Amino acid sequence: MDNAKSKVYYTDFRTRIGVSLPDKLVRLCQKAGIGDIDMEGKFVAIKMHFGELGNIAHLRHQYVRAVADMVRDRGGKPFLTDCNTLYPGSRKNALEHMTART
Repeated sequence: MDNAKSKVYYTDFRTRIGVSLPDKLVRLCQKAGIGDIDMEGKFVAIKMHFGELGNIAHLRHQYVRAVADMVRDRGGKPFLTDCNTLYPGSRKNALEHMTART
């Protein structure tokens, strides 16, 4: 069993004039080593939270676009995915999840 600790990267919402938050996300992903991953010709899942009715705690499309563009630039085929929830709500099963809206 490998006991190596994972590296965790994080940032805040502060940026300099002329630098957008998606730009900052790209730099963070590059620092984390996204460029070292072989994606050429491979499907690459981008796990995200699609949101639920009345909930604003989901990723904005600008961030997802930035990550998808990085995947495409490395020859990957990005697709979006989410997972169902254990609690009752609009994402509790695959059929209702398909119609979940924010």
